[in-house]
Amino acid sequence: MTKKASWGILGMGVMGTSLSRNLAQKGLSLALYNRYLKGEEEGVAAERCQTYPELETAQPFEELAAFVGALESPRKILVMVPSGPAIESVLEQLLTLLAPGDILIDGGNSHFEATEKRDERFTAAGISFLGMGVSGGEEGALKGPALMVGGHAEAFGRVQKDLAQMAAKNSQGVPCLGYFGRGGAGHYVKMVHNGVEYAEMQLLAEVYECLLTQENPSWNLFAEWQQTESQSYLLGITASIVTYRENEALVIEQILDKTRHKGTGSWSSTSAIAQGAPATLMQAALNARFTASQKEYRSKMAAELTTINTKPPVLREITLKKAYDLVRWVNHHQGFELLKAAKTTHAWSFPLSEAAKSWTAGCIIQSELMQELTDLLEENQNLLESSRFKKCHQENRTALEELLTWGLKAKIPLPAFSAAWHYLMAISQADSSGNFIQAQRDFFGGHGLEWKNPKSNKGKHGPWHTKHS
Repeated sequence: MTKKASWGILGMGVMGTSLSRNLAQKGLSLALYNRYLKGEEEGVAAERCQTYPELETAQPFEELAAFVGALESPRKILVMVPSGPAIESVLEQLLTLLAPGDILIDGGNSHFEATEKRDERFTAAGISFLGMGVSGGEEGALKGPALMVGGHAEAFGRVQKDLAQMAAKNSQGVPCLGYFGRGGAGHYVKMVHNGVEYAEMQLLAEVYECLLTQENPSWNLFAEWQQTESQSYLLGITASIVTYRENEALVIEQILDKTRHKGTGSWSSTSAIAQGAPATLMQAALNARFTASQKEYRSKMAAELTTINTKPPVLREITLKKAYDLVRWVNHHQGFELLKAAKTTHAWSFPLSEAAKSWTAGCIIQSELMQELTDLLEENQNLLESSRFKKCHQENRTALEELLTWGLKAKIPLPAFSAAWHYLMAISQADSSGNFIQAQRDFFGGHGLEWKNPKSNKGKHGPWHTKHS
């Protein structure tokens, strides 16, 4: 009789396969499942076991009941299925097959609100449900991803040791595994990770576009930056992307400038709006993707909204780097401020440093800066109020302003860099035009007013209005 497996992995796509290999390399016994679709997906789990030596002892299935029956009790199942109808279908089937005490983990890119509802449904059946954000792509999943978990604390405790083995280890040897509280907390943290990621990618795209305007641009610039405090995973892959050639031609120059997105990156911007948290870089990056996706319309408008073409001015590389270093601080600050706002709304109590720590290795936004931010957050410092940021701001703000001025002259859109500058100006403005907005709202809507000196109106809002008869 075949010994029952300690873990079940459901979904043998890129991520499910890599995570299976990761766990198998740690000595864990596995059962693997992939659905059967005639002519499309047949014998997938068995093929994975034949292809990868570390999976040769894993048990492959394409019949769900048999897969569940192959697991030791209480069962532990990691579901790696895309968000949407596919995961809803498989979860409904599992609900009829699992027993009280079993643990089910959704490791896909699910929306945190969907995770909340699933948690309630499975809890009612006595099954522990965990929502786990996984970041790192195919390579990270295999070698060690960043894992962000939410759901039942007791259930997390039962799988923590195995997940810690699976997770990436940062430079201090700490697993990039965080538990963030009940319900959809883990998927929410992963969602914010993706928002920060969108902005980081857009910033590098804008740097790339700036360099394109220069005569004989130095594509080794990214590799040089990677050896400094600017180091990050995304910067590292950028250094490879801009220099990669096939048949003597740069591949980047052969790629259509039409951006796609799966929609998950927009969730963080939507949540920021709901929280009333300014996440201006995430939103600028998202809108940049929307605009880039309209390739045909952009080509049409390029001919209709003609401008006088002039030779772009020379851009100093040091200006570009200094501006980049400053703006990355702003992006990360906004991400952590969004997490802080969500903690209040959803009554989550995790420290912000726990999120930062889980992002120090294995994930897409891992960087030297993230380790520094982890240290600051462990000291309960507000990032913009830290002496480290103030020093960065003092040294680099002029460079950011020089870059934006250059962009206007070169007619290069810099939405993320610009969003950061506007945020810094607005957040450090003691007196804003907010009083004018109040007056407008009261004029047409009678919404009432807040006074600079409440005593002048005996501490009341209104009934004075800006519209005088």
